[in-house]
Amino acid sequence: MNNENNKNYYAVTCKCGHTGSKQKYIPIEFGIIAHNAKEAASIGRKMPRCKHNHKDCVLRVRQVSRQEYIYIRKRNARDPYLQCTSIQEQSQYDLSDRFVPETRYLDDDTDEEERKSMVFSGKNKIRKPKKFIRFNRDYSMEVNY
Repeated sequence: MNNENNKNYYAVTCKCGHTGSKQKYIPIEFGIIAHNAKEAASIGRKMPRCKHNHKDCVLRVRQVSRQEYIYIRKRNARDPYLQCTSIQEQSQYDLSDRFVPETRYLDDDTDEEERKSMVFSGKNKIRKPKKFIRFNRDYSMEVNY
């Protein structure tokens, strides 16, 4: 499992985007060489097409053999999703069977009542409305929540 620089081979599964919707992703397994799993996850997060801004971008990290690492790299080299360079190329392939619904959008439980109770000062959302109103007494007369 180690190569000459005392590094290990890892398979890092990441959420990849550019699916045409923020509510879907494609899980892709990348072959990565790193000192430890944490470093492998960090490298995987920076891979092209990954949803970098998601906290849960890295779904899984596991240590693999050199043969499996090479297999993963070859499989990704043949993957049409990873080889596309434009939206027009990507639309030529039917990738809908690979889409996975994004869990953060499945339970969008920001109720209508919760939305109505949000307090704004101009365009800025007030995170702690009670504290804001306590220190801005003149503003409390205008707010109806």
